[in-house]
Amino acid sequence: MAARTDFGKELLCPLCRGLFHKPVTLECGHSFCTPCIAGLWEQEQERQECPDCREVFPKRCLRVNQVLCSLAEVARTLSLGDPAQGESRYCQHHREELKLFCETDIQLICVVCRESSEHREHRCRPLKDAVENYKDLLKSSLEFLSEKKAAILEVELKHKQNISALKDQSSSLLSHIMSEFTQLRLILNDKENNLIHDLKEREENILQTIHKNLQQVQCDLDSIKLEMLQLQRRLDEKDPLTFLKEESSEVSRKMQEYKSLDLVHGHLPLGDFKGPLQYKVWKEMIYQISPAPASLALDPNTAHPELTLSEDLTSVRHSDRWHERPDTPERFDQCVSVLGAQAFASGRHYWEVKVADKIKWDIGVVNGSINRKGIIRPGPATGYWLLGLRNDQYEAYTRPPTHLAPSEKPWKIGVYLDYEGGQVSFYNADNMSHLHTFTHTFTEKLYLNLSPCLNEGGRNGADLKICSIKRHPQK
Repeated sequence: MAARTDFGKELLCPLCRGLFHKPVTLECGHSFCTPCIAGLWEQEQERQECPDCREVFPKRCLRVNQVLCSLAEVARTLSLGDPAQGESRYCQHHREELKLFCETDIQLICVVCRESSEHREHRCRPLKDAVENYKDLLKSSLEFLSEKKAAILEVELKHKQNISALKDQSSSLLSHIMSEFTQLRLILNDKENNLIHDLKEREENILQTIHKNLQQVQCDLDSIKLEMLQLQRRLDEKDPLTFLKEESSEVSRKMQEYKSLDLVHGHLPLGDFKGPLQYKVWKEMIYQISPAPASLALDPNTAHPELTLSEDLTSVRHSDRWHERPDTPERFDQCVSVLGAQAFASGRHYWEVKVADKIKWDIGVVNGSINRKGIIRPGPATGYWLLGLRNDQYEAYTRPPTHLAPSEKPWKIGVYLDYEGGQVSFYNADNMSHLHTFTHTFTEKLYLNLSPCLNEGGRNGADLKICSIKRHPQK
């Protein structure tokens, strides 16, 4: 009797406290009558949560629990969970105790019903076995839903982790952007202050000269006025003897003294302060920004024997002619490539390579330990982070290749390396539009890699050239 009562309690809806009617199961695993949960959610339109565990669901998802529905029907037949129905355990037709459960018709029957034509071909079980079987089914459903809940919670956690990681990355990038532009403003403010200081200094120097000359002019003017008064008195002299007492040569000498007065012009040099200031400052800033474009050179000891390097080691082309060079471990023997002479093991660096109208090329950075012999399949897995052009198609050498579609054909390719940040980015250096970014944790020294590719009978004979930046000493 106690077991039957406990089983009946499991078939009661937590909301209406009656046997389940059209039971549905939520994603959390708890079950309710369809009218009960639907009515509750209708009242609380803003939230759809489980009345039992209070888990909130983003959308309404009610799954019919057929097993629970069948068990509730069995319980109704047995009057389980409803004390008002008494102990109705007997067949209404044969007055025999209901000891069997017909799984075909999903109803309780007696031993007489079992032998009747209605149930003779049906699959029947003893009541206890049927209850245990449906309990097992119910447990399986609960376990399935629990597993699904755990899987959904795991997906939810990953989404939340992705949101957190995205916010952290955005915050870091925002700080980086603000820091970079703060540095630019500091450089601009410094140049503005220096230019204003130079202007004021020149103004002060000219004004000092003008004021000095003006003082001299004032002295001369006072002296002239005094002389004029003296001359006027002489002119007013009536007595000829008195008039001629002073030598005429003295008058002539004093007149000569006032003939050398020059005007000091106070013009400031417009070329220094009213020229193309923005362009001039921009040209000067390129040597102070970080990272400033690097002036790199190529390493002839790594060049494929058919490559020709310029005397200053800044450009390379495919010559279609084999040069006798030592077959050392560092030299490429099949891939027509060459490495840069400088190694990068830290810091941020940027350089530009002129590709002009070449129809094939490869540009990027590589590990110092890369394989340089035989056929090479470039990619991050083999220590190559390259961008290339083939058949008018720009590609990043990933696996599989990443096809790129620049808005304009690049004349120069910019390469940015942030060693500690694990970043290699490529840009159309003409307008600094982004082409592609590789991310990796670098542990080796990195080198510039250039491949002009085969010259294709002269159609691809142009050089790949590192754009050099001439450094000027800073004041």
